[in-house]
Amino acid sequence: MEFYIKLKIKISLESKIQKSSKMTPFYLTYGRRVILPNDEEVKGITMIKRIEHIIEELPIKRHEAKKNIEKAQEQQKKYHDKIGK
Repeated sequence: MEFYIKLKIKISLESKIQKSSKMTPFYLTYGRRVILPNDEEVKGITMIKRIEHIIEELPIKRHEAKKNIEKAQEQQKKYHDKIGK
């Protein structure tokens, strides 16, 4: 039972869009969104399409996430510097 609770928590954390990256950690790691047992939309995706996505799209999305994180860090630094004075 404890395993399933930990699994639910992990899936929740990995599938939540992060404020700074504007993407989910799961997507940035695996190049796709979390697939749950009741997801119908994913069943028609072929392995070729999946590989093409990983090669072509995932690097672009990771770069976007990096830029989003850098922007969020700059905003956080400005806020910290303003409050810290």
